[in-house]
Amino acid sequence: MTTERTAALRILADENMPDPDVLAVATGENRLLATQDKDFGDIVVNRNRPAPYGVVLFRLHNDIADTDRFRLMAGILNARNSWGPGIWAVSIRHPTTS
Repeated sequence: MTTERTAALRILADENMPDPDVLAVATGENRLLATQDKDFGDIVVNRNRPAPYGVVLFRLHNDIADTDRFRLMAGILNARNSWGPGIWAVSIRHPTTS
């Protein structure tokens, strides 16, 4: 099922941009940044780059298939009405089973 929020997701993973540029795109488009890249925490906290819509860091178990990763991330993001500014961490340590 595609919701308005899920349809609004934009994937930048394959655009070969430096991380600060990805954060700038998310900020410029008023978007929450969902990532599996720990470098964004360093960029926001230690380099004082703004993330007014927030950064959600996903730490997913390596055994989770790529197609399931997107589904899990989208489901978790849609489960909350508002993430707000700041850095959030979501960790899934064990693969899901069907």
